[in-house]
Parts: sequence; C-alpha cells; structure tokens
Amino acid sequence: MKCTACGGALEDGFLPDMGHAQVWAAVWVAGHPSTKMSFWERFRSGGGVSLEEVEARTIDAKRCTACGHLELYATRPPEPGTHVAGT
Repeated sequence: MKCTACGGALEDGFLPDMGHAQVWAAVWVAGHPSTKMSFWERFRSGGGVSLEEVEARTIDAKRCTACGHLELYATRPPEPGTHVAGT
C-alpha cells in the first residue's frame, strides 16, 4: 500500500487502548454510543457507554515513512479472546 497523501511507503501499527493496568488494540464500533444504562449501572461498571452485542473491528494504523500521515483501517474482527473495553 502507498500513502494517499504523498505516495510514500506505509508501515504497519496499531492504536493502543489503555485501561487499568491493561492494554488492548483499539476497536471501531458500528452505530452510535448507547447510553441506555441507568446512572447506577454506569457508576458500577465504571463507564457510560454500553458495548453489549456490538459489531467491532480492530483498528489497524498505517504510518507513512516519508510524511508521517496516518491511515486507519477497520476491516478485521477482533482476535478471539480479545477484550473490547466495557464488555
């Protein structure tokens, strides 16, 4: 693949999603964030967005070695056993 900004070479990478003493690969989630949880459900879970039964894709990042431009692709489902934060 070539950079869409300058035509340079792209190198593979990923965006880390960091939690409490853990790091995951960031994911793209289809649709809009659901906040159908009550205040107390959000308080107990430590979050404000429900991620139950969502379509998720791992975010692959490609960086141009010439100009530094980043391109993001979300084509792969998360690897088996991968934790989607909040689920």
